[in-house]
Amino acid sequence: MIHISGNAKRENFLVVALATMCLGAAIWKAHPLISQADAQPLKFISIRTIFLHSATDVLAWVAAAFICVTVARLAWTLRRHIAFGTTGYLLLLLLIAFGILGLLDLIRTRNAGTLSPHLDSIGIAVEAVVVIVLLLLLPFIHSIVELGQTAEDEHTRFLTAAKANMNAFFLLEPMCNLGGVQHDFKITFANAKAELLLISPDGKLVHRRISKLLPALQTSGVLGKLIQVGVSGNPIHQDLLLKDPSGAQRAFSLDAFKMSTGIAAVFTDTSERKRFKESVIHLARYDALTGLPNRVLMLERMAQAIDRAHHTQTHLAVLLVTLNKFNRINDSLGYAAGDALLNTVAQRIMNISRPQDTVARIGGDEFVIMLEALDTEAYATVHATNILSSIEEEIEIGDQVLNISASIGICTMAATEADAATMLRYASSAMFEVKKQGISGVLEYSYDICCATSHTLQLEQQLRHATANGEMEVYYQPQVDCKTREIIGVEALLRWNHPERGMVSPGEFIALAEETGTILSLGEWALRQSCKEMASMQERIGRQLSLAVNISSTQFLQDDLAAIVQDALSSSGFTSENLELELTESTLMNDSAQTDTRLKSVLDLGVRLAIDDFGTGFSNFQYILEYNVDCLKIDRSFVSKCPHDSKAAAVVQTIISMARELNILVVAEGVEREDQANFLLDRHCDTCQGYFFHKPMAIDALETLLQCETTIEAGGHHQ
Repeated sequence: MIHISGNAKRENFLVVALATMCLGAAIWKAHPLISQADAQPLKFISIRTIFLHSATDVLAWVAAAFICVTVARLAWTLRRHIAFGTTGYLLLLLLIAFGILGLLDLIRTRNAGTLSPHLDSIGIAVEAVVVIVLLLLLPFIHSIVELGQTAEDEHTRFLTAAKANMNAFFLLEPMCNLGGVQHDFKITFANAKAELLLISPDGKLVHRRISKLLPALQTSGVLGKLIQVGVSGNPIHQDLLLKDPSGAQRAFSLDAFKMSTGIAAVFTDTSERKRFKESVIHLARYDALTGLPNRVLMLERMAQAIDRAHHTQTHLAVLLVTLNKFNRINDSLGYAAGDALLNTVAQRIMNISRPQDTVARIGGDEFVIMLEALDTEAYATVHATNILSSIEEEIEIGDQVLNISASIGICTMAATEADAATMLRYASSAMFEVKKQGISGVLEYSYDICCATSHTLQLEQQLRHATANGEMEVYYQPQVDCKTREIIGVEALLRWNHPERGMVSPGEFIALAEETGTILSLGEWALRQSCKEMASMQERIGRQLSLAVNISSTQFLQDDLAAIVQDALSSSGFTSENLELELTESTLMNDSAQTDTRLKSVLDLGVRLAIDDFGTGFSNFQYILEYNVDCLKIDRSFVSKCPHDSKAAAVVQTIISMARELNILVVAEGVEREDQANFLLDRHCDTCQGYFFHKPMAIDALETLLQCETTIEAGGHHQ
């Protein structure tokens, strides 16, 4: 941008007119017919004529000097765009020439004798020089005019942009005292936004002192920084608080930079931005639902508390509280009820805790209480018990009265010299030990829990790589016809052959796989592997068997379950009508709309559906009819009590009778004694499965068994 002062912008448009006048005057002086005074003898020239002639010459020279100085000032201002040195020399030469012409005129007036011809020649030469210089100056003068017009246009655009600026925009002109020291600024321009920021007593901002309208600039020292901008030319960015016309204090950021005529200052209202930033920071450190500190802030406070405890030699404890079966509240009553419950629990914990304690919600249904400055560690257990009692009191949510329980883990600083994160992890380990028992309780972290936790963590890591390391195997437990004792099918069971521990109990690693999500990859591998092995074996022995494969609730939630089953069948060549997928009752009862969609997409492949552990869940007969269930598997908890427990026997009899009426196959699991087998046969059970007939076995052993015998005789010699 070309910077030209306001006066200079006005002066540059006068240059052409004044220069033209000078050129006309030079031509007038050079033409003998126009200047009649030069042709008259000295004796006929009056004193008045001489005075007027001399005054005219002096005024002409003064005008020429003014023009030259004006052009020189503009040329200096625009020295980056035109050759100032050349312009200056030409202007000086022009000024000297005008002086010589004036001197020659004076000499002619006083003595026009024999020197007149010589004076005329000199005058003509000097006037010629004037004309030449003026002609040489014309391009420079033209450039000055164009640049001045450009500067004027840019200044206009600048002011237009400033007026449209959404921020308060000021142009400030320095103000100096009598000693020439700057002490303030005068407002020379203010846009509409600036007028909203400041209210002048007379309603005008222009030509008023900025320090009078914004006293905070002087009291905060910002005025001095603005003055330094004009001195050094370095822009500044400054945050400050100002009062708006209503008296409310608001946050602003000031950006100031130097211009040719003073300082441009832009005030940006950052109040909303500051509030938004504070809100973001609050959300990053506090729980949005309860307003309690979150995990990040809690860990920070724990780290500080640990340092204080070391210095003051006091005790510190961390309590981790989790609500038992909280998801059931969300599933049955909705998330709004769950949120209300969490807020109620948070308030109850706050009411019990001391002012110096920190209560935080670190996610889901988990709360952390940090107890500082304890005289004895026993207080932690007492306080945890009080919290548990408060939580277990009835809670009213809308028109519902809820009774909930909680599990609380405790970690004291004496139990470990670890950092905040480790203390929280130890408290979590203690809490999970309580949770495993399925009841409310309080447990303090100990070495035994540490060992159990380390063992579980190690097992989890090994389980993640078990399939890739070839440690997983599929075992098959035969299912026999109750009448003929012939093997008609098998159930695929996952086994982990650990390289160091040998066979790991399914009860140990299946639950861990469910908890960690590893069950997804393990379940898919078991499905593919069992289909592959059974298809290959059946081709060798020339006999078709049904294959039952368990599908966990986590697996069933996969949207691509049907695609996985289809791929397992296609890649192995196993027939879909021989594949039976076992689902639990609870799996079918969750989220009926999506359950219906997933299940129908799987059944469309032609596979069969079996309900595993029937009788232990909801026993809802609606889904049995809706999904065309092919098989009901009576849970081993009922079979094991038969035939001596009349109630269990009645349940088994009822299930078998109902299934026969609905033309549904019944499989009794866990048959371990002959009297159980006979009881089931007498009740017309279709299929039995258990150790009384066969234990689970590898595919090679199953193939050998099928090749050697086709009928199972009663007794235990086949075990």
